Amino acid sequence: MCTKKIGVYQMDLTIKLGRGAYGDVYPGQDKNGLFIAIKQIALPNKDEKEVEKALNMAKNEISVMRTIQDVNVVKFVDMVRTQNNLYLMMEYCNGGSLDKYICKKCSKDERYLAEKEAKIIMKQIVSGYNALYQRNIVHRDLKSANILIHDGVVKIADFGFSKFLEKTDEQLLYTYAGSPLYMAPQILQQKQYTNKADVWSMGIIFYEILFGKLPWHAITIPDLINKIKNEELHIPQFPVVSDLMKELIKKMLQKEEADRICWKDVQNHAYFNEQMEFEYLTNLRNSYNEIEEETDELKKSNAKKNIYFQQQNVVQHVYHAEQIQDQIQNACPGILEAKQEIKLENHKKNRNLDQMYKKQKEKVSIQSQMQLISDWVVHRKNKSAFVSLINSQLYDQFQQNLKTVLNEQLFWGFLFLLTKYQNSILFKMKCRLCSGRLDSNNQRCSAEDWKKFCKSKEGQTSLKVIEHDFQVINQFWDSIIPETLKSLQGTQDQLLLSILKVCNKNQIEKQSFDCIFKNAAKAVLEAVKLRIIQQKNNISLQLLRFGQHLQNSLDMNQLFKFKGPKQIDFFKYYEQVENFTTQQILQKLNIQL
Repeated sequence: MCTKKIGVYQMDLTIKLGRGAYGDVYPGQDKNGLFIAIKQIALPNKDEKEVEKALNMAKNEISVMRTIQDVNVVKFVDMVRTQNNLYLMMEYCNGGSLDKYICKKCSKDERYLAEKEAKIIMKQIVSGYNALYQRNIVHRDLKSANILIHDGVVKIADFGFSKFLEKTDEQLLYTYAGSPLYMAPQILQQKQYTNKADVWSMGIIFYEILFGKLPWHAITIPDLINKIKNEELHIPQFPVVSDLMKELIKKMLQKEEADRICWKDVQNHAYFNEQMEFEYLTNLRNSYNEIEEETDELKKSNAKKNIYFQQQNVVQHVYHAEQIQDQIQNACPGILEAKQEIKLENHKKNRNLDQMYKKQKEKVSIQSQMQLISDWVVHRKNKSAFVSLINSQLYDQFQQNLKTVLNEQLFWGFLFLLTKYQNSILFKMKCRLCSGRLDSNNQRCSAEDWKKFCKSKEGQTSLKVIEHDFQVINQFWDSIIPETLKSLQGTQDQLLLSILKVCNKNQIEKQSFDCIFKNAAKAVLEAVKLRIIQQKNNISLQLLRFGQHLQNSLDMNQLFKFKGPKQIDFFKYYEQVENFTTQQILQKLNIQL
């Protein structure tokens, strides 16, 4: 049997979403056809004590979920009991678990997240756990498999081993509960412990996200206890992680509870300090106010473009982009037009469960395809932000380092080409999302799937995000064209003449444009290399990084080619360039001093 009807719910037994503390989790639908997750808990036959135990554990989990109403905690929907099973209906998370997200995104030998992306996730885990702490709840089974993701929002799940405490920080616990590799040593050794056991488990998760492995690994529990007892915590040199984060992990993974950081100190740690975010937004607002006083329209539009794209040079997903754009709008009123309402189609509620089940397989398949399409849209946005980064760095480096080696006409010409490149990426995606049609030669997905995506909430949010990007780059676009035309007037240089021919708002055949772009990028790169050689005793690190990005732009179509789930990780790309030494970049640029 592939499906099971449970009251007004339908459960699909062919797909297992995961395994909870004491039951398997499957996808399902409610009476309105909305996706939910259903945990199936078997009730032992003829053993009343075991049945009572299972019921008490389920009631405890339900009680915890009903107590907490927080965006970073999985929501409870309903409970149904039958003769042989108990079913817990919960919020469905379309992004799956954190451990699966990392496996899906990363190659086998790089199963970790760049710290910038990891921090986005870790902050939400801390926020979710704080909701538990405020209600005197200890989780006791925190692990990456119990951290779920829905539309980019991170949620703590599986409260099968959770417990209400009278005094959160002081009450001693004795029960052996949790997953061994994430368990605090006190639980493994069956000693008394407090809620600091959750601090340990969270520290293991943070370590796993950042370094792609667990700090201690063993096959048996005695072996694991022995390793934790006798082996010091090892913080790898690579991937590079900030000193502040390494310090926090060390404090969270202190073997003795008395030495381990308490929850309040984790939440208030400088790494997650909200005051820093407040100061960042204040500085952003002040910078924007200074820009508004600029009288030179070119400088003004360039500064606005930089302040806008630098805040979102990489985004995880469209909802992450929307969140950042909302922050920018709140801090810098006027940088974007008024917010656009997302208008969703009203779908008729389908109350025929049998008919719904026939469509469920198709829905699961469509959902997977929708995620792939969404990833592609985000990839295009991130690629356009990379072009914007080179644009802003070219502008800065010309003023600071390159005036003596880079022809001013070439500077304006390449600045224009970068702007046109970014404009083209965003314009094409905007047209695709507006029209609901793909280019005839685009094989990313079927025309039908693209139409479905464009009509979905995620598709319409994508359109809003891309339109905002397009609006900002267009303001600079209007300023850069006349300045470039003025600069290139009367030129006889063949490269500059080729730029002059495309110095307008018209779209151009991609292959022809790529040829002009590469020729100009090579010429600018040669000037950058010359300046680096001239600075050999005091090389600007910012100039070196600009040179590295510029060289990578020559092979942008291959380097940043979309390859499905395991596409280029922009977070890791920027992190690696930031952490390159001077010597490493010189080698990559083939410069010998």
